[in-house]
Amino acid sequence: MRLSDKIAQSINPLNGGSIISLWRLYYNYVTEPENFFSFTASTNGLNVPIIFGGISYTPIPCEIDSIEKNSLGRVSRPEIKISNEGGRMTQLMARKNDFKNAKLVRIQTFIKYLDAANFDSGENPYGIPDPNAEVTRETFIVHQKKAENKVFVTLSLSAPFDLASQTTPGRVILSRYCPFQYRGKGCNYCGKPVAKKDDSDFTVAFDSFYAISSSSNLWIEGTTYTAGNAVYVENHSDPPRTVFVCKINHIATMLNNPNQVDGAAYWEKDECSKTITGCSKRFIDDVSNPAYLGHLNFGGYPAVDNYALR
Repeated sequence: MRLSDKIAQSINPLNGGSIISLWRLYYNYVTEPENFFSFTASTNGLNVPIIFGGISYTPIPCEIDSIEKNSLGRVSRPEIKISNEGGRMTQLMARKNDFKNAKLVRIQTFIKYLDAANFDSGENPYGIPDPNAEVTRETFIVHQKKAENKVFVTLSLSAPFDLASQTTPGRVILSRYCPFQYRGKGCNYCGKPVAKKDDSDFTVAFDSFYAISSSSNLWIEGTTYTAGNAVYVENHSDPPRTVFVCKINHIATMLNNPNQVDGAAYWEKDECSKTITGCSKRFIDDVSNPAYLGHLNFGGYPAVDNYALR
């Protein structure tokens, strides 16, 4: 159901000049920087999503404390209260680790810039849709969950500090997770394939041949590969190489390229769990590994959390 022109006129008698707030809840800005849940309270009693910039914002009752800045430019720590009707937020938090490392983005815009899909006529009667026409865009870090019940969930927010387009801290302090790109900057691992993303072994054991300083393991179309062979595919971004281990004997074609969807039937990707265990497998556990360091190159901060003594 879309808004009819008559209803839209009733909602906004000021020719599309009313400001509405749209929210994006990013579940984990470290591990899932592109995944978010979009919602808005700006429905005026109509249980239909608002579409802005091609993104649908689900109507959910919510309210936020006034956001104020003092004379020093410091932002208050507001709280947002979001409806938990049907246990929607409880289920979402259960799947997303209670919103640890989550952030909220509030976008404010005018009705006259909303997508034409919001209106029955197929046109915005107040103006020309513009996905870039934002009055403000404010980002808040989810500091903690203050309350949760069947009616609502309350989240305490804090504002990141903006200094010359830089965010402080430059790195998020995580105890059990390494933020480095595997085989990329920070990690710097360039050794043989070790394990899958969950630290489990490959289906077929790696045959132990992987040359770090040559192109011997470069995947090449038309080559015959045997189960256990390791190859790498060059990237034009970080990391510079992605490494795979062959699962079944085959002749390489563009259809079974390791980076293609169909390639999963022939190749398993060498990935790191981003945990201390995964890091240890690469830099400590195997002395025969050319990348052996004898110490961790872990990007997290284990000392900020409690660990059981072994």
